[in-house]
Amino acid sequence: MITVLLLAHNEKEEAKLSLEALRAISGKIELSVVLVDHASTDGLQEWAMQQSDITYIGTEDGIEPWGSVLKQVVEVLEIDTDIVIMQSRYVVYSEVLEQMFFCLHQNDRIGVVGCMSNDSTFPSQRLYGNFSGSDNMVQRVNENKKQIYEKAMGFDCGMFMIKASAFRETGGFDDRFFLLKTLSQDIAISMIKKGYDIFICKNAAVYSSHARYHESFDTYKKYERGDKRQLEEKWKMHYFNIIPNNMIIQLIDAPKDADIHVLEIGCDCGATLFEIKRLFPNAATYGCDIVPGAIDLAGYFVDEAFVANIEEKDLAERSPVIKEKSLDYIIFGDVLEHLRYPEEILKYVKQFLKPNGVVLACIPNLMNISVMKQILNGNFTYTETGLLDKTHIHLFTFHEIVRTFQNAGYVIAPDGISMTSSQLSEEDEALVEHLLRLGSGTERFMYQAFHFILSAHPGNTGT
Repeated sequence: MITVLLLAHNEKEEAKLSLEALRAISGKIELSVVLVDHASTDGLQEWAMQQSDITYIGTEDGIEPWGSVLKQVVEVLEIDTDIVIMQSRYVVYSEVLEQMFFCLHQNDRIGVVGCMSNDSTFPSQRLYGNFSGSDNMVQRVNENKKQIYEKAMGFDCGMFMIKASAFRETGGFDDRFFLLKTLSQDIAISMIKKGYDIFICKNAAVYSSHARYHESFDTYKKYERGDKRQLEEKWKMHYFNIIPNNMIIQLIDAPKDADIHVLEIGCDCGATLFEIKRLFPNAATYGCDIVPGAIDLAGYFVDEAFVANIEEKDLAERSPVIKEKSLDYIIFGDVLEHLRYPEEILKYVKQFLKPNGVVLACIPNLMNISVMKQILNGNFTYTETGLLDKTHIHLFTFHEIVRTFQNAGYVIAPDGISMTSSQLSEEDEALVEHLLRLGSGTERFMYQAFHFILSAHPGNTGT
């Protein structure tokens, strides 16, 4: 038996489609469907009450934390089966739940299984391409079954399956979290801390026929900050990043079977190192971070994770595996901007690189047009994350990045710098053109870039 909690907020038509698809597969796997209506005003309740094959539960006091709503549903209905959380925009095809269930019960230590979709915000769960419908997407999934299951650090909150025993051991849903996104992060951390694995079932996919909602609420941003604060207080870490920096990983110039040694400074939960290990199975991965809570999680995914403040310059004392000339790659992923003296740290870590060793870095660009617009209007407003993250204490432009590495004694190859960016609006394009006329030594890309990603190796310049 599987209990499907079908979640909806003013999504009557979407809920109908989701339920129709679930009915079509109910003969292949035993299902109990609960429609959880979160303060809808579009007639969803009236329609749902007429459906004899589902259980309907609706909130009566307006919008409440999703964690609280789901906790109450589980308690009131005394649910003790595996649970599927499914947002109402999704349509499932015939084998999805069977495949996820089979993956979930491969062994006792798998706690959660996610699936693929055409609208996932997680790259590892996103099916890219234009799909004419669910049948077209199912065909794509069935054509690619090379890798059926993939271990993960987290999962998209759109649809996932939780094992009943793991759910009980980890304490269930935390009623403090408003957003499904945060609730899924909390579930992932709880699972990992209890020693459970998270898997993505790569040949199970759900289809969304319309644009993705933010938790199906226009009030997403209102609750995001409070949820983040609650998550930080509970798990004692500022970030919970489970998406690897693939642009940095792409700069690793080594055969897939190479015996490489990689250290990431400021590894957070270890997402980038975890992906490196997947792509380079013989790699030895080491990660350090100043936050003990993050290192606790990284320890499940990295060969060696240890707490260290890089500005104390005591890596060798903190970890016996970090020795002179022992590393092929040292990664600074969005870290140098958090340091008081990044140039001195770049000089310090050179001693640990092998003769052909490389530093890989990702650095936010202060000169991005979004920041320049703020400055021109007299503002410089710090945020929780992003280019003006309130924890940034050193600011970089393209020229400053190049100078910092050169002064630290590194050489950047002519093609060793790339960038992340997005399409500029007409207003931003006009402003960039004006700024280019006003300035000297600047180029368009300097205003477009969000981050610069670079590789550098020790040279004969600097000290």
